[in-house]
Amino acid sequence: MKIIEIRDAAELPLWRPQWDSLVAECASASTFVTWEWMSSWWAAYGSPGNLRILLAIDESGNVVGIAPLQSATEKRYGRLYRKLRFVGDGSNDSDYLDFIIAAGWEREVLKALWSHLCGELERGLLLELNEIPAMSPNPDILGELAADNRFMCATSDVPCGTVLLPATWPDYSKTLAPRFRTKIRSVLRTLTERPGVRFGFCAERGEIGELLGTLYDLHTRRWAKDGKPGVFREDPKRRFYAALSPLLLERGWLRFSWLEWKRRILACQYGFQYRDRYYQLQEGYEPACEHWNVGAGLRAWSIQRLIEEGVREYDFLSGVGRHKTDWGAETKCSKRVLLGSPSAANVVFCQGPEWRARTRESIKRLMPSWCLALREQRPWQRCRAGAEQPGPDGGWQRRALAAFYYRSGSSRLLRPVRDRYRMETRGRLGLEKRSLPSVRIVYYHRINDDNDPFFPALTPSRFAREIRFIARHYRVVSLAEAVKRLADGGPPEPVVVITFDDGYEDNYRVAAPILEQYRIPATIFPTTG
Repeated sequence: MKIIEIRDAAELPLWRPQWDSLVAECASASTFVTWEWMSSWWAAYGSPGNLRILLAIDESGNVVGIAPLQSATEKRYGRLYRKLRFVGDGSNDSDYLDFIIAAGWEREVLKALWSHLCGELERGLLLELNEIPAMSPNPDILGELAADNRFMCATSDVPCGTVLLPATWPDYSKTLAPRFRTKIRSVLRTLTERPGVRFGFCAERGEIGELLGTLYDLHTRRWAKDGKPGVFREDPKRRFYAALSPLLLERGWLRFSWLEWKRRILACQYGFQYRDRYYQLQEGYEPACEHWNVGAGLRAWSIQRLIEEGVREYDFLSGVGRHKTDWGAETKCSKRVLLGSPSAANVVFCQGPEWRARTRESIKRLMPSWCLALREQRPWQRCRAGAEQPGPDGGWQRRALAAFYYRSGSSRLLRPVRDRYRMETRGRLGLEKRSLPSVRIVYYHRINDDNDPFFPALTPSRFAREIRFIARHYRVVSLAEAVKRLADGGPPEPVVVITFDDGYEDNYRVAAPILEQYRIPATIFPTTG
């Protein structure tokens, strides 16, 4: 068997027919290993000179295997390591990457690839192969080849969330937890009956540009609400989606759904379908319409339509969390394979992260709780990285002092000083004598253990801890008294006001008894109508 290398991306179109043919019969067939995905990814993210796609050619001249690899380097522990990894890895877009090998040829092709790379591996090159799907036979074969040649081969699991879909929407609904099922039915019914609301999938090439622009905007603004930048702030990612989407649409694979109200898109979900499996990659929704649950409504509508079209698996891709398991997602695992010669440097590279994790855990067990809380905030790292600069409220300095103040138990000792002075953090650290009234309003919404996915709540136990702390360390007054203090200009002693927005039943049923226990007044603002 002969191995040839593709180093120039301009050659990729020449091999598209063979690529398509191999993907159709390989064990790991998915959108992520198609020519469309790989070529678009390389055009957006690839670095000149790093492409190393290996083709395995049998004696008849047929391509029976493709290793879509790229060269990379990583500096770790003061040393520069050379690696080969899959094309698609490194941008957090690609899951289920693998060698593309004709069924039944896996062992022969991987042996040929091993022989081709053996010299480089012996000189320290590492194979770092991430996100190989569970059904692939390739990790086991690589492990056997490594053992035969006395090489290191470490494998680890990557949890992914996926939903096996039944034949009908009612059957799928029955698999959901009762409370969540009721919520989804209610949200979907409310949205479909609301005048001006429409759902749909991207059907024409001319729609792609506007839909992608909307996805970038909604995704970014939704994450900005949580103080995070989102993933579309970088131009390469936008170039990748712009190049990939028309190719997927042309093949009938793009499943880009949207929800609009009065011609304005409020939510969109970017995914694609390969055979009977749908992959959900990105989504965004209008934060101002969060109370409509437009994101959940669009997902429910999309699943309903996909079931009707014969899709039998809804894949949430890498990661498993409540936002996936609520929809019935179960865990399956991809594989990560790290392979290399057993040199001292490679051993450190492979085992170093585990050693560091063990060391950190040992140190954490010895550290006091307030120190751990301060460390978790990492304010100095955020400021140093430029992600956050000290603002007029003192920024990370104020938060660091607050964490220390709360966790160290010094609040009771410092209360006399706190009542007469305030911390000055603008430009310098110091104390400033209080002259104006100081009112802090702590506001709540829901207090329950319902774990409602649409209306997040504070647990009663945490609410009780917070109220107990406030009652012990602050004077709590009614809203009316706080307004009077502000109007009269004093006294300067800091006070706290407790309020609740919207007026949920659990404010009366759960929160009120806790407030009464500590004799804390509170104001509720019920939603009218």
